[in-house]
This record gives sequence, C-alpha cells and structure tokens, in this order.
Amino acid sequence: MTRTLENKLDRRTFLKLLAFGGASAAIAADSRTARAGSSDAEAEAVAKLEKGRTVDGIVLAGVPEKAVNVEMPKGMFKNVLKDGTDLIPHIFAEPGGLLVGPDFGSNVGSPYGENSNGWKTMYESGGSIHPFSSVTQEIIRWSSPAFQNSPEGGFAMFAGSQMNLEIADATLGLPFKGKDHIYLVAVRGLYPDGRKDTPEKNTTVRLTNYIPGHTEVLMYESREKTNLGFVSLEQTLQRIATTHTGGTNGGAEGQSVVTLLGYDRNTGGIEWSRHWTQEKDWKNALVGANFGWQKIYSNYR
Repeated sequence: MTRTLENKLDRRTFLKLLAFGGASAAIAADSRTARAGSSDAEAEAVAKLEKGRTVDGIVLAGVPEKAVNVEMPKGMFKNVLKDGTDLIPHIFAEPGGLLVGPDFGSNVGSPYGENSNGWKTMYESGGSIHPFSSVTQEIIRWSSPAFQNSPEGGFAMFAGSQMNLEIADATLGLPFKGKDHIYLVAVRGLYPDGRKDTPEKNTTVRLTNYIPGHTEVLMYESREKTNLGFVSLEQTLQRIATTHTGGTNGGAEGQSVVTLLGYDRNTGGIEWSRHWTQEKDWKNALVGANFGWQKIYSNYR
C-alpha cells in the first residue's frame, strides 16, 4: 500500500453514494423459496460440512483449530476502532484496498464532499484502488452453484443471508439466522510468488445454498508487483452502516445484525465478530460501527 493512498485520499462516505446500496444483500424470510440449485453441488458441499465442527451455528470443515503465522497489521497499517478495539485485523486495516464509484473523481455538488483529485489518487495508488465494475462487483442472479475468483494477492468478499463457501480444502457453512441478519465474508487469496508462468495461484470459490438475486460478490485485485495488504477497514465500516440502515435488498430499513467474517486462504486463519443496532440514520450508524462489536470466534489469537 502506498503512502499516496494514506496521505491524499479524502475518505468520504464512498458506499453511501453507490447505486447498489452497499453490501446489504440480505432477504426477507419469505424470499427463501427463491433458492433452487444443483442437487449435486449442494450435496457435495453438505458432505464436506458433515465432517466439520460447528461454532456459533457456523460449520467449519477443513479449517484448522489453530492457525499460525497469520499476517497482522504493522508499521503503516492500522486496525483500531474508535473504542480502542480492533476488528478482524488479519483482513482489514488502513490504508487498505478500495473500490470506488464513477463519481469518485469529482462529486460536484455532492452533500458528502467533493474530490477533484480522485482519479489521480487512483492512478497513483499502485493498484490499491479499483473502480466498481462487472469484474469487481456482481449480484449472483442464478441458482447454485456459483463460482468466484479469489485472486492471487487480493481478496474476495461475499454478502448474503446464507451460503456455503468451498475454498480449496476448506468449506464454510453459513446458515440462515433470520431476516434481521446478514453475513459479510472476506477471503484473502494466496500470496503471489512474484514469478511469471508458474502454476496459477488464483483460487476458485464455489458457492451453494445462497439466495439468487440477493447475494453479492466483490473482488479486490492484487496491487502492482505485490499483494494487496488489507481491505480498507473504513470502507468496510461504511458498508456495515449501509447494511444497517438500508440498501436495495435489505429493505428500506436494513438489517439490525451483521456478522463480519474473515478467512485467510494461506494460513487457515479465521475470525468473526457481530454487530447489532437499531439505528436508522446512516451517519449515526457509521459512528456506531466503531463501537460494540462482539468477537465470536478466532483460531489464531
């Protein structure tokens, strides 16, 4: 991550400006009937999960009980909330990778502030900032299975009310927890080896047991000549505020409960925390996202 990003980027409310309404991809309970998928793919995922262990209702198969050598923020990278705690620090930090909308370069007349140097900042970021596009953001509108690249040196993120994620030898079973709840899941891809024409280190994630039309995927690509260190913590908090207060699939009022989970493909390090609020105002929800997280589980600390 470059100092250019740390020093020049005006960190405004990026996700509040997005047409997709952030990561609020949960559904109403009566929409669960929309799920229809390949019985073979569903059965294969279930067979793997039957060999796993259950923590907080989430099933972990092929995930180590104790992960070691898990990368944590240090030096210029920070993961500190306003209440002094951290939040999934092996995945999120500042400065971190960003996805930005088409108005990132100007925002003329925007109530959230103007950023005339936005595109210049992106070009100077060395690949830390990418625009939202059909490559970096998609709603899964078809029945399972679905497939998503977990990029070498980057991250993939998933949002929805339920899903199974098969990530190489690991399978995560995320069950439906109610219409007031949504998962945000971030997966760190394999580290790059810095060599050309070596075996591809992209990882294909297979999704099953999700709700078509109500499940979102994001991809943060590797930086130029090196890996992307972390996903932006601040932008993630903005997504959480959006999820709590609105969004296209969360209904007009959003979800009151968010489970944020991070998984590292390199070490098997996994951790998740949960946040609850009845706040309806987005700005207040953003402030509140810095407080009151409950750490549920971690296998590396």
